[in-house]
This record gives sequence, structure tokens and C-alpha cells, in this order.
Amino acid sequence: MLRRVGLALGAGLGLVLLLIGAAFALAQTGPGQRVLQASLERALSGSGTKVEIDGLRGLVPFDLRLARLGFANAEGLRFEISDLHLAWSPAALLHGRIEIPALTAERIRLDHLSSSDEPLRLPELPRSLPPIVVERLAAPQIELGPDVLGEPATFSLAGHLAGSDDGRAVVLGLDARRIDQPTASASLDGRLNLDPAALQLRLDATETGGLLARLSGRPNAGDFNLHLAGSGPLDAWTGDLRLDAERLARADARLKITFAQRPQLRLEGSLQPAPGLLPAQIAALVGERLALAMTVMQPAAQRLNVQDLRLATASGELSGQAEVDLDRRQLS
Repeated sequence: MLRRVGLALGAGLGLVLLLIGAAFALAQTGPGQRVLQASLERALSGSGTKVEIDGLRGLVPFDLRLARLGFANAEGLRFEISDLHLAWSPAALLHGRIEIPALTAERIRLDHLSSSDEPLRLPELPRSLPPIVVERLAAPQIELGPDVLGEPATFSLAGHLAGSDDGRAVVLGLDARRIDQPTASASLDGRLNLDPAALQLRLDATETGGLLARLSGRPNAGDFNLHLAGSGPLDAWTGDLRLDAERLARADARLKITFAQRPQLRLEGSLQPAPGLLPAQIAALVGERLALAMTVMQPAAQRLNVQDLRLATASGELSGQAEVDLDRRQLS
């Protein structure tokens, strides 16, 4: 009896291994890869987004390559990735780790930002993740359309990602540089703790090519520099923001962000307009520095609520609340 059970279990295991081997072999053939490609398109499409995949090849699933991955909505093609490469180690997976030597794309194209009917919400974070390492994140050519930054621009991106051995934290480092003209760069270093949820973040960005002048409509605007650094739990994250827009304004602010289902931002700081920026009569009322405090929430996708608004100038103080409707371009 036991011998028969053992033989049955062995035969079942052999059949499973045979099916896995057959599926693996099929995935290395042209017809098998086309079936897998179509399945991925159906799985990733939805919610008004159509996903298009072309040119699946490589040693599936350990060394995947896609000639093209496109995301389209009702407005047309929005996001496109060319020559995507994902390689990972099956041996590391047997030891409970996810090791990805390379996650790269030779070209990424973003024509316009997608508008959503839903307000921003932070997805629910897991309490832990398997230990993961992405040794190389790279996209040597990221093309942004004029609707994104106000003019066509091309950037490169490089970085890495690593999870802690206990699976309760993820560290990310990214560096971006403009390559069609060497005028802009940004670097980001962050650490996300999952249990308890907390974030450490540092972001530095600079632009020296006149983009600020084009976006603001003021030809005399100069260089732009931004620094943001902070840490804390996601239900009460605090950070310091410094912003210098040459010949426009300087700003220093303390931020408090609550990453709840509906994120909320509390800002307290000061704004120093550049000499000559404001008309003489208004400049006399404002003085050299404007103190500002407000709480901002997003009740809907294209609406912002401003509560507990306080302005302090050389001539007096103002308090109130406001609502901004971005669709209708109205301020109440």
C-alpha cells in the first residue's frame, strides 16, 4: 500500500516537473512568447489604459527583453519604453532573496501627464517585503514632450534599490541629468521603513537653462535651485524646503505631510520676492518678506482645499480659506 502511494506521489511530482519543463521550453519559442506577450497585455490593461507589448525575447522568465512597452489612454499614446531589459537570479530566489542585476530601458518617452478622476491616495503598504536588490536601474534616454515641462527635454536616469535583510525597509537612490543640454540635474536618496511606516528623504535639484523663465513667462528669471530633506512617520512626516528662483523669489518652509488615505500638507514658511518683481504699490504693502502658513487637502482629482490660510506682510495680516478648481480654473 505504502509502495503504491509512493509511486503515485512520484508520478504526480514527475508530471508536474514535466509540465513545468514543457512550459519553460514553450516560452523559449516564438509561438510561446507571442502567447505570453498577449497574456501580459491583457493582464496589464484596464481602467482606461491600454498596454501594448512588442518583441518579447530572451531566456524567459530569467532574462526578459521587450522591444517596446507602450501605455495609451483616450488621449493617445502617453508613455512608451523601448528595449526594456529585466534580469534576475533564480538561485537567489531559492534562498528567499530577489536579486536583479539589471533593470534598464534604452529609451523612455513621455508625451503628456495623465489626468486622473481620482484624488491622490497612498497605496496600502505591506508590513514587509522579501529581501530585494536592484543593482542597476538605468534609462540613458528619457524624452519628455513639451506638455510635461513646457518644452521638449531629454534626461538620463541611473540608480539602485536595496531592501533590508529583514524585509522591513527599502533604500532608493536616483540621479537624473538633462542631456540634450547640460542645464538640469536632480538627485534623490530615500529610505522607506514598512513597519512602522516611516520615510527619510533628501532631494536636490537645479536648473540653469532658462526653463524657469519660460514656465513663469518672465524673461529675466534665472537659475532655479531646490532642496528638500526630512524624516518621520508617514502619519506625521516633517521636512525642510528651500527654494531659490533667481530674480523671482526665495522661499524657506517647514512641511508637515500626513500620508493618510487623503494626504494633507501643512506648510509654514516665508517668501522673499525679488526686487522689482511686484508692482510698487503692492511691494510697499508686502515689504521684503511674506510669512505664509496654510493646510492643503485634495478632496477631488482637480480640486484643492486650502484651510487655515495665514499671510503676514509689512502692512498687516490676512487669514481665510480657499478652494481651487483646476478644471474650471477658478479660485473661490
